[in-house]
Amino acid sequence: MSKTSCRAARLVQILSLLRDRPRTAVELAELCGVTPRTIRRDLLELQMEPLRVPLVKLARGQWGLMDESGAELSGMGRAGRNR
Repeated sequence: MSKTSCRAARLVQILSLLRDRPRTAVELAELCGVTPRTIRRDLLELQMEPLRVPLVKLARGQWGLMDESGAELSGMGRAGRNR
């Protein structure tokens, strides 16, 4: 698998994990088998053109997904943040 296809697969994996609930870069890194620095780069890439995924940094260093109105999609609001 090429480096580009590995990264694309990881970006999809990150989105899938964030749909479940908010997660930290460290947690995402462990689940994806890369460093937290790589995850932070991936999170930035997801927010840029052409993807423009609406991510939000939450309390305790967690990242989550938002809808267009600014409402959090990851998890179940506050309950999702406390897991």
